[in-house]
Amino acid sequence: MKHLLLIIVAVVCIAVVAGCTDNSRLRDEIDRAGRLADTCPDSAIALLDSLSPAINQADKATRMRYDLMLIKSRDKAYIEHRNDSMIAPVVEYFTGHSDPDLTPLALYYAGRVYSDLGDAPRALDYFQQALTTIGDDTIKHYGIYKVCHSQMAELFMHQRLYRYALESAEKAVDLTSKSTLPIDYITIGGVFSSLGVQDSIFPLYNKAYEMALAQNDINVISRVQRQIAWEYYDMGEIDKADSVLNRLKNVDKIIDYKDQYYGIWARVKVEKGDYKSSFPYIKWLVDSGNVYDKSYANAALANYYKEMPNEYDKSIKHFNRYILLLDSVNKLKQTDAIAKIQGYYNYSLIKDANHKLKEENSQKTMVIVILSSILFSIVIITLLIIRELKGKRTILSYRNIILKSLFKST
Repeated sequence: MKHLLLIIVAVVCIAVVAGCTDNSRLRDEIDRAGRLADTCPDSAIALLDSLSPAINQADKATRMRYDLMLIKSRDKAYIEHRNDSMIAPVVEYFTGHSDPDLTPLALYYAGRVYSDLGDAPRALDYFQQALTTIGDDTIKHYGIYKVCHSQMAELFMHQRLYRYALESAEKAVDLTSKSTLPIDYITIGGVFSSLGVQDSIFPLYNKAYEMALAQNDINVISRVQRQIAWEYYDMGEIDKADSVLNRLKNVDKIIDYKDQYYGIWARVKVEKGDYKSSFPYIKWLVDSGNVYDKSYANAALANYYKEMPNEYDKSIKHFNRYILLLDSVNKLKQTDAIAKIQGYYNYSLIKDANHKLKEENSQKTMVIVILSSILFSIVIITLLIIRELKGKRTILSYRNIILKSLFKST
């Protein structure tokens, strides 16, 4: 019976050790995929997919690590996040089991997920939480620090909170650093554009374009060209805007930000009088664009059909649609103005809450230090007293021995 018990214990120990080894090897492969995602996200996704069967048998820590790296790889591959079902348990786990590297990473990708879902306040909150988790250790975690501020700058840009956008962009973009990305130049260029600082725009966009070409990043190349074309259009430099657009490749195959590409393409071609080239994009904007683009597209078609023989009815139809949409545009502008004020207010609350949290953490740390110092002092004093008492007892003991020996001798 004793031998049987020893065999069972040995088998259990071997299984535990084997399980730990398997999880350790699995985590190494997951981390390798995470590093691979920075340069080859498609390969990282393929590697993680190959690990998928083993993940079901792994411990929770390994499963959460796997999910985080899968979210990262998909994000790097420009795969839009459709829901928060995967990131929510990951954030819950890594905030409950604080990890100096993975906790801020999990919070950052929570921000990316909610940014894709259009929930800007929640996205900003998670980016801010990631920065708070990093604290003052920005050098060690510079990558996360930088991308958090870069993403926040973009979100503030979309909300027209330009002051906050510039503040975040300046923290995100160190133009002297080798780690600066094309997207960083685009972000700060967009901020300067919104603030009317036009002399700084094109050097930044041109640098982003050169870097994107060197990296053969088609998405960024197209985005830079679109931004430059908009700048020239806003400045009235239509020929330059047209020249930039003519360098755009596969514009019909663009999926993300299609309204922005089609919007600038339609406007520039209309200004050039090239309605034939603009028609596919104007008609798409009429049906699928936002309120601003629909308003513009209907006005453009009204003007076009006005000059065409026997097309006066079409011109009136599109003109009436333009008038209706113009009313919606004006209401939307009022709503945007209110949202902008609300955005300033909400972000001020977030900053104030984070400042209070830092103060509370600082106070708690100070209390812990003081209590620890007091406790340490008490322990030292107690030890000294005990030592002193032991010394006195030793002296008394020796004295008694000596006295006894003296009495015996007499």
